[in-house]
Amino acid sequence: LIRPFRSSIPRAWPAPCIHMSCIFVKDTIGRVVQVDVKATDTIRAIKATVGKLLNVSPEYQLLNYGSIQLRVEAQGTRRPRVFEEYQIPSHATLSLTDYRGLRQGCTDSICRIKNTEYRGITVAQLATLVDFLRQHSDSSGSLADWVDRGELSPTKDCRIRYSALNLYQAVDWVVRPATYDFDCSYVELVARSEDDQRPLWFCSHWWGGSVKDFLDCVEEHSYARRSGDGSDSRLTAYWVCAYANNQHNLQDDVMSDPRSTSFFHALQITRGVLLISDEQGTVFRRIWCVFEVGFAIVNPNKILDIAVAKRVVRSWSVGGKPQRSAHKALLITPDSLLYDEQVQEKSYPGIGIKMQADREAEIPTDLIVTALHINIAEAKASVPEDRRGILNCIAGVHADEVSLEPAESHPAYDRINARLRSLFAHAGWLSALRNK
Repeated sequence: LIRPFRSSIPRAWPAPCIHMSCIFVKDTIGRVVQVDVKATDTIRAIKATVGKLLNVSPEYQLLNYGSIQLRVEAQGTRRPRVFEEYQIPSHATLSLTDYRGLRQGCTDSICRIKNTEYRGITVAQLATLVDFLRQHSDSSGSLADWVDRGELSPTKDCRIRYSALNLYQAVDWVVRPATYDFDCSYVELVARSEDDQRPLWFCSHWWGGSVKDFLDCVEEHSYARRSGDGSDSRLTAYWVCAYANNQHNLQDDVMSDPRSTSFFHALQITRGVLLISDEQGTVFRRIWCVFEVGFAIVNPNKILDIAVAKRVVRSWSVGGKPQRSAHKALLITPDSLLYDEQVQEKSYPGIGIKMQADREAEIPTDLIVTALHINIAEAKASVPEDRRGILNCIAGVHADEVSLEPAESHPAYDRINARLRSLFAHAGWLSALRNK
């Protein structure tokens, strides 16, 4: 018998086949890098590679492929794989957004502010956000391959333009992805210290309005309402729900009883309400806006100001000398003069009051018409439970019953309706006299 020969060299088994491919990543300044990707690679691994190639920390990155966001949609404990989960083809080009520019002057650590009502955003921080958006727009005014992902939006799947970007889109493309890894609010992301963020004013507004127009309104308002002590009006902080609430943990700030929400707490600690409206008065059809304005109306120690994004130029004469000023927004202040008007009224009695009357006479006709037909009971809410809770709250219903179906009419509704209509009836009368 011949013994079979056995080699002492171990047998080399075939190595498992690992499919390799590549993708390209393009940032907003035009740099493009190739990233080699295995079929098993996770988004976290790809972002780490991109971070090394472009020197951008992974926590400040958003990678997207059209409407697919590889950051925001990858929540939970699972580790999604780019090819399996998102069906992204080999050699696809992803877009990179780098959010580091939003944190100008901030330290590496996040400024945690425990109470949501103290998370105001300053005019300067809003200006930084708008400037960030402008820098990320191309020559046509479109934003860095961002598309409207709103299911009910009339511009769904269309590219977003810098000048028209609204708060729904800003939250989707900036607020949530920029704060995702930090699990914080936008205000905490951009804050230097908690003291700087304490809000002076509460902003009531519609999310469908332009973020750029919003900035114009608060810039105009903060300067017009300045104290006159030489302080920088751009450091004035406004409470804005989208930036104050942690968008990854809204259940702590939005509850069935409006009196238990961060909105109500912020209303209580601020000087007053700034209502930001478009020229059509859309805010008066939104139940949250009417509730917030109603709070200012029924509390005599609160100020109600109204801002409309409308560029105006005013001319007047003081002591025989012509004066002229340009404004980014129209302000309506039913109960008081603005700072410059107070100064003029003190030096030249009657001039300040005339300036106020001339200013408020420029209110858009469409806004007046809408405001004169305000009806709280007909205002809408994105969430039906919010409408029930707010109407019951206005009617004085006990906290245990706010989830019940509200009354169709109530004396408390009538009081707020009448007060709001009267404010605009006065402004409309001035407008009619001026334009007769």
